[in-house]
Amino acid sequence: MSNSRSQSKRTPGHEREGAAPLDRTSLGWIPGPRSFDAVRYGMLAVVVICQAATIFITWPLWQTRDLPPNLPLLPWLPQFPLAIALLVGLACVLLNPRRGFWVYVALLAWAMVTDMTRCQPQMVAMLVLMAGCVFERLQDLVRWYLISLWLWAGVHKLLSPYWMGPVAWTMLDKSGVDALQYYVAYAIAIAVIEIGLAVLAWHKPRVAAPVCLLLHVGIAVQLLIIQWNYSVVPWNLATAIVGGWLLWRAGRVEEPEHRMVWPQPIWQQAVAAVLVIVPAGFYLGITPHFVAHVLYSDNMPKAIITRFGIPERILTWDTLNAPLPNEPFVYRRYFEATTAAGDKLHVSHIWPAQSDAFYIRRESGIEQIKSAEFFDPRTGNSRGIAIDHDPAIFALERAGARMLKRSEKGMVYAIEFSPDKFDSSQLRHLSGLPNLRQVQLANCPVDDDDMKHLASLYLLQGIGLDNTNVTDAGLRHLQSLKNVRVVEHAGTSITEAAIRELIR
Repeated sequence: MSNSRSQSKRTPGHEREGAAPLDRTSLGWIPGPRSFDAVRYGMLAVVVICQAATIFITWPLWQTRDLPPNLPLLPWLPQFPLAIALLVGLACVLLNPRRGFWVYVALLAWAMVTDMTRCQPQMVAMLVLMAGCVFERLQDLVRWYLISLWLWAGVHKLLSPYWMGPVAWTMLDKSGVDALQYYVAYAIAIAVIEIGLAVLAWHKPRVAAPVCLLLHVGIAVQLLIIQWNYSVVPWNLATAIVGGWLLWRAGRVEEPEHRMVWPQPIWQQAVAAVLVIVPAGFYLGITPHFVAHVLYSDNMPKAIITRFGIPERILTWDTLNAPLPNEPFVYRRYFEATTAAGDKLHVSHIWPAQSDAFYIRRESGIEQIKSAEFFDPRTGNSRGIAIDHDPAIFALERAGARMLKRSEKGMVYAIEFSPDKFDSSQLRHLSGLPNLRQVQLANCPVDDDDMKHLASLYLLQGIGLDNTNVTDAGLRHLQSLKNVRVVEHAGTSITEAAIRELIR
C-alpha cells in the first residue's frame, strides 16, 4: 500500500511522472531568491552589486552633459539622465532575474547608443557574467567568453609597446617597486599568467578557479594602491568571484578529464568560436577595443586636437572617472562636437595595417586631409600638432637621449643623443616623435644608412652631424624633407653642394 501511494504521489511542478520540473522564472515576476538556488542567486547578486558600484563610480558618465558632450551613435537620438534608470533595471534583475535581465539589457543598450563614451569594457563584461548567472544553459558560453578574455588580454600585452614599456613601468613605480629593474619581467609575467589562465581554464577549469580569484583580486588591489581607474575595480572583483564560481562548476562535469567542452547547441558553438576569433580584428581596425579585450595594455589609437597652436589631449578621467573609448569614430565625433572651424585633429595608430589620419574642422563639419596640409600653418588656425608615441619617449629616455618640450603638456620638438650611450637602433624610435624640428647626433657613431630613420620627420629643420661618418649619400635619404635649413657637418665628408641640394 505504501509503495503504491508513493508511486502515485505527484511532485509539485510536474505534469506527469518523469517530466522535467518547470523553470519557476517562467511563471511570472517571482521574487529573486525563489528563482534559483541560493548560491546561484548569490553570484547574481555579486554581479549586480558590482555593476551598481561601477555606475556610482562613473556617475557623470550616465548623465546628460555639455563637456565632455554626449556622443550619440545617431545625432538625432534624444538624451536623458540614465544612472537612476540603470539602477532600477539592476533592481529588476534581483526581483525577477530572467525578465529583469532583459529590462537591464535594453536600458544599457539605449545608454550606449545614445552616448558612445559609455561603451566601456567593464559594463559589457559584467553583463556577460550576469547572463551566466541568469541563464544556466549559457554558462558554457560564458566560460568561453572568459577564456577569450584572458587569452587576448595576454596577447595584446605581449604585442603592446605601451604595456612592455611605460605602462608596466608606471604601475610598478606607483606601487613602490624598483620599476627600472623589474618592469620587463613584470610585463611579461602578467601577460603569461593571463594566457596561462586561459589555457588552464580550457584544460582544467576547476584548477583554474582559484587562479582566476587570485589574479583578479590582485589586479583590484594594485589598482587601488596606485589610485588608477577605480571604475574597473568592481569588474575585477566580480570576475574573481563569479568567474571562479563558473570555472568551479565546469570542473564538476562527470568526465575523466574535466576539460572544457564546446557548448551546445550548434549556435552556441558558433558564438563561442566568434568570441575567440573576433578580438583579432582589433589589429585591422574592425573590432572595437571595448569588446576586443585590450585590457591595461594601452595598445589603442590615440588622438590629439590642435587649437590655435595649442595641443589638447582627449581625456575624460577627471570629469567622467572613465576614459573616452579609444575608437577613431568616437574621436571624430568628439572633435566635431567640441571644436571650431580651423582646429585640427590627429588620430595615431601604432599598427601598420592602420595608417594615421589627419582632420580639419570646417564650418560644414570635419574633413580628412593629408599630413602636409595638417602641418601647414597656412591651413586652419595654425600648424597641426601630432601626438607623440609614449613608447618612443620611454625607450629614448632609457637610452640617455635628452628631449625638449616647450611646455609640460607639449610635444617633443628637439632631441640630443648621448655619444657614450648611442646605438643606431635608437633611431627607429624617431618616427614616434612627429613634431621633431631638431636632431643632434654630433659625435655619435652614425653612418649614411642610419639617415633613413630621419626621413619621416616632416618638420625637421636642423640636423647636427659633426664628427660622424655621414656623407653626401646619407643626405640623399632626406631629399623629401622640405623644411631643413641647417646641417652641422664639421669633421665629416659632406659637401656644400649636397647641403645646398637638400635645403634648396
